[in-house]
Formats: sequence, C-alpha cells, structure tokens
Amino acid sequence: WVLVTSWNPLTIYFYDNCYLRFCVNEYTLDSEALENRFIHLANNSISKHSEDFNKGPIKGNMWRRDDFIAHLDEIGYEGGGKNAWAERVKPGLEDIVRMSLTCVQDLIQARTNSFEIFGFDFMLDEDLRPWLIEINSSPSMEYSTDITEELARDALRTSMACVLDAKYRTLNDGSRKLRGKPSCKVDTGAWELLYFGQEFRRKLDVPELTVQGSTIEAPARRRARQRRGNRRQSRAECKNAEEGPESKSEDDSGSEHSSAHETPRAPLKSVIG
Repeated sequence: WVLVTSWNPLTIYFYDNCYLRFCVNEYTLDSEALENRFIHLANNSISKHSEDFNKGPIKGNMWRRDDFIAHLDEIGYEGGGKNAWAERVKPGLEDIVRMSLTCVQDLIQARTNSFEIFGFDFMLDEDLRPWLIEINSSPSMEYSTDITEELARDALRTSMACVLDAKYRTLNDGSRKLRGKPSCKVDTGAWELLYFGQEFRRKLDVPELTVQGSTIEAPARRRARQRRGNRRQSRAECKNAEEGPESKSEDDSGSEHSSAHETPRAPLKSVIG
C-alpha cells in the first residue's frame, strides 16, 4: 500500500508490511491451462471460488512479508532472506512507486487537505526483481483473510499519524499548523516516508492570446453620465434661445443693407423671332 498525503508538494508514504498472494493452482505456461484463471490470477475474490481454495500448503494462499523472508532463508538464498528483501526487493518496489507517481504529478488535480491510499500490485521474477502489474485507487481493505485483517487494521489506524501528526504540529493553544516538511519523529507504524518533493507551479503551454472588446460600464455610472449629458444639452438650448432674436435682427439688417447696394437688374424682354 502507498499513501499520498499531498500532490503538491508530492508526499509519498510506503507501507513496509506488505503481503504476498499465490494462485490456487501451480503456475504453468501449457496451452491447455491458459484459460484456467486459478493458475494465472491470485486475487482472493477469484481464488475463493476454486474447489482447491484453502486445500494447498499455504493457508489462504497468502504470506506475510516475514513469511517470505523466512522462506528465502529456508531455501538458502544467497545473503539470506533479510538481506535479499532489504537490498533487492524493497528498493525495487520503492523505485517503481516513486517513479510512477512523480511522472503523473502534473496530471493530478491537487486538492488541499486530502489524501489517498493506492494499492500497488507487483510480480516477482526468479531474480527477485519486482514488476509492476497495476495501481489501484482506493484499494479493497476488507478482511478477506487473517493476514489482510491484521494489516488493514494497522494500516488504516496508523495512516492518520501520517495525515495529521506528521503533517501538522500542535500549538500550545491546541490549534494545528502545517509543517514545512513531514516530521520523521512521529510514530507512523509501518508507514515510511518515501518521498517529499518540491512545490511546483504548472506552466500552461498556450499560444499568445489577444482579447478584443469594449469596456462594460456600470449601470449607475452610465445613468450619471447620461444625466450630465442631458444637462449640458439643456443649457446649450437655453443659451441658444436667449441669443436667437438678436442674432436674427443683425442678420436681417445685414440682408437689407446688402440689398440696397445691389445693382438693379434690367427687365427681361421676350424676343420672338
């Protein structure tokens, strides 16, 4: 299981007490067995429908991590089970978790004060090299076996220490304040701080945009401007009305004066010829 308490900055916790699932029937690549899902699928929701479920040497077709380490010791794996887990298996798991989440960080819409648990499914080859199968959001935490009941209870309970105590510090007045970096002094059980990244800002790769339009004037301001315009128009009309008769008499006298000095025109004669 993997717990993400923040996407920006990306904060990842890795649950160290993982478990291993086994198929009900022994794995084989024979063509006749390709359609037998109990050979190729280890999901408990599928395995429990097999007639051979719980009849094998492994109870519930599941091991704890420590059971797997003990098995490596039993078969005489080079360096011992603990070293194999610490130096080969676990580093490979952590690298895949870190790379898979950092590569999608800019695609996730980060929400403040939110967190999520992811279920990573891996497969181990004969060299104990992990291969990622899939990532489940909101994985099932049901008590399908005694092992999942034990681990799910612990993971859910201690996850609150990662979400609250490691992320925030409690002040004297009882209020909480966000830490600059998650505290490693808080007891988070099997949850280990795997990655704490830097805060980033998303850059939009868009062409240059031009906005064209006109200013939108508030209704009250537009009415006030109209009233001022109406008042100016009214004053102009009043002024024209007061100055109108004097201007007209001057124009009329000027017309008479000019008419008096005009040269008389000769009478028109009709010529018939």
